[in-house]
Amino acid sequence: MKNPDFDFMKLIEITCKDFGITTDEFFTKFRYGNLPLARQVVCYLMKRNGYKNYEIAYILQIKPSSVSKNIQSVSYSFDLNDRANKINISYGKANI
Repeated sequence: MKNPDFDFMKLIEITCKDFGITTDEFFTKFRYGNLPLARQVVCYLMKRNGYKNYEIAYILQIKPSSVSKNIQSVSYSFDLNDRANKINISYGKANI
C-alpha cells in the first residue's frame, strides 16, 4: 500500500542535491558518475513506500527490469532488518 504522505518529486530533488546532480541530469539515460547511484536510491525508497516496479519505471522513465536491478543493487546498503517497514527511513536531512 502506498504511503499517502510520500512525495516522490521531493525525494528526487533531495537525492539529486545530495549526489550533486540536477533533476534534468537525473532523468537522462546516462550511466556515469553519481547518476546510477542516485537512481538506485530513488528506486529503493519508492519501492519501500509502496510503489510497484512498473509505476517506478513509468515515473523515472526507465525499464521495469532496470528498476529491479536498481533496487537489488542498493538494498544491501540499507538496514534490511526493518522488513516490516515499521519505521521511516531517514535519508540525508529529510525524513522520507
